[in-house]
Formats: sequence, structure tokens, C-alpha cells
Amino acid sequence: MYAIGDCTAVPLSNGLALPKAGLLAQLQGETVARRIAAAFRGDLAPAEFEGVGSCLVEMGGGQAAVIRGDFYADPPSVTLSDPSPELLAAKLAFEADRLSAWFGY
Repeated sequence: MYAIGDCTAVPLSNGLALPKAGLLAQLQGETVARRIAAAFRGDLAPAEFEGVGSCLVEMGGGQAAVIRGDFYADPPSVTLSDPSPELLAAKLAFEADRLSAWFGY
């Protein structure tokens, strides 16, 4: 059985759960897809989800920032960039790319 995203609770070294974020769910999904494909081929399972990811977060005032985390590190390592209009543009482009790829608009 495989599960990804919001239906999972991935424990971290500090006892908290891996944050729920769309990109982390996508990375989990890609890992699960590789493992399922390997199982069907009879291959050894590839590496597990590494717990590393980032997320663009709208901060208001026409700006966004990047949260980066190595969530499986002990202790988990999380950084927040300075907000900027350029990061908001990157966030909006990222969202448009996902909507186009997943839903065709």
C-alpha cells in the first residue's frame, strides 16, 4: 500500500509531522511512482523520499518568499528567504505551470 500527501503523517526526528505542502506531496508522489514501477518490473526499489523541498509563500504587499527545508535532518533544517516581487512572479509562474500541466489551462 502506498500513500502520499495530506493522507499521510511523516514523522520527523523532532516528533513533529512533515509539513503539508503541495510540492512535498508531488515529490512523495514521484518517489511512490518510481517504487511502484520498480515493483512491477521486479527491480529493487529505488531510494525513498528524501524529505527535502521548498515552497514559495505569498507574503502580501506584492511579494513572496521561499521556505526551504531538509525535514529529515536531525534537527530539521528550515530557512526562509527575504521576500521579493520577483519571487511572487516565480510563484505565479509555478502555479500557472502546474494548472496547465495537470488540468490543461
